[in-house]
Amino acid sequence: MFSNDDVLKEYLIENGNQYSDSVKEKIKAYLGGRKAVLGISSEQPKFKAVQLANWFRVNNYFARQFDYNVDPITQMQVVKLLYFAYGRFLVKSKKRLFSSPILHLQYGPVVEEVHQQFRGMVVLDPDKPDKQAFEDYNLVSSDAEINDLLQKIDEDYSDYTASGLSRITHRAGSPWSMTEKGKPIKDQLIFDQFTKTEE
Repeated sequence: MFSNDDVLKEYLIENGNQYSDSVKEKIKAYLGGRKAVLGISSEQPKFKAVQLANWFRVNNYFARQFDYNVDPITQMQVVKLLYFAYGRFLVKSKKRLFSSPILHLQYGPVVEEVHQQFRGMVVLDPDKPDKQAFEDYNLVSSDAEINDLLQKIDEDYSDYTASGLSRITHRAGSPWSMTEKGKPIKDQLIFDQFTKTEE
């Protein structure tokens, strides 16, 4: 339709009042060499981050019952797995998987709610998770879409150590590396990264 960006820019100047602010912002983003701003649904997430963390805890417990070579899951592993699940879900649905902020902390992206819940704990369940974890596991498992997402994340990353997962999230140009220490990582950065199918 437009032979080059200059023609598009001129068209926007002359006809901009015909379009919504959202469309104009996307065109300006394109012309400025930036990705379009992510329009996230205002729909509330189905689950809290801690409920999803509990799914990973119980799933790990079941895996340990069948394979003695599986180590108990750590807090660092859980927050990284949640970060990967959040990114995939954001790209697929344009919705947040959970509402808790994901912060830039020393060891990578950290889900604030989960970090607060398990503060001071390295290994989350050396033995059996608590009753609440099992209740959350059953609740999350009853949602086919979220259960499938978490299963896929677990399949892709269950063999990684906490430090191996951190190496993935610490890559140059990652959302974590582009965020100031202690600050929330912006959904737009996560979306852009996961759109490139890079985690």
